[in-house]
Amino acid sequence: METDIEILRRIGSFIQQERLRQNLTQSELAAQAGLGRSTLSLLERGEAVMLPSLLQALRALNRLEVLDAMAVRPEISPITMYKTEMQQRRRARKTAAPDTLAAEPDW
Repeated sequence: METDIEILRRIGSFIQQERLRQNLTQSELAAQAGLGRSTLSLLERGEAVMLPSLLQALRALNRLEVLDAMAVRPEISPITMYKTEMQQRRRARKTAAPDTLAAEPDW
């Protein structure tokens, strides 16, 4: 299991590699993200920064999709799935024509 420091360094490395891949300097990315260059430098080195700073950097790099891995997806329990399946209609049923419902019986 990774330590917090290792995770921060991995995140910082990701930000730095994306910045370099897009051929941006720290100053350019910091300006696009609305951050100070020193804050971006801390982030790239794996130092603790505020979460909004990370989000701003990811947004400026157009890489917010990396957060999709943390999306909460509703899970349907097997029992709920079974109940839902049981409530679905299995057969069609013909209904009586409207004029036959109102007719009096012949007896």
